[in-house]
Amino acid sequence: MAFSQEKIPAPQRLIEEEIAKVVNLGNIRAAFLFSEEGLSLAEVPGDNTTSVSQALELALSVQDAVNLLNEREQLQGIRELIFVTHSRTRYVIRYFKAFAQRVTLVLVVPPGKTYRAHTNRIIRAIKNISKL
Repeated sequence: MAFSQEKIPAPQRLIEEEIAKVVNLGNIRAAFLFSEEGLSLAEVPGDNTTSVSQALELALSVQDAVNLLNEREQLQGIRELIFVTHSRTRYVIRYFKAFAQRVTLVLVVPPGKTYRAHTNRIIRAIKNISKL
């Protein structure tokens, strides 16, 4: 007995499509999503000023500090870290739960651009996709 199987898009593609929508608005230059193990779950390099390996290095370089702060906050958890360069570009690292693990979203935000509402939109989309 034959049956029809709908092709379900891979979560990575769905996430990258959602992120690309926001990147195309111009408020976020690039975005990268990493698993707890540091594996790339999705990447939208935008204008290619930041590579996936650079984003991962940034996320991993602050991991010890994040773990220490998480212990001090009695497991409340660090939500976001922001680094601002001299050119006023912001590197935002946001932590949240998706795909039954703690994931890390790294964003590159151009000078003078707002990002929080767009970041929250991306995170909501990722959480919804992780439930599929």
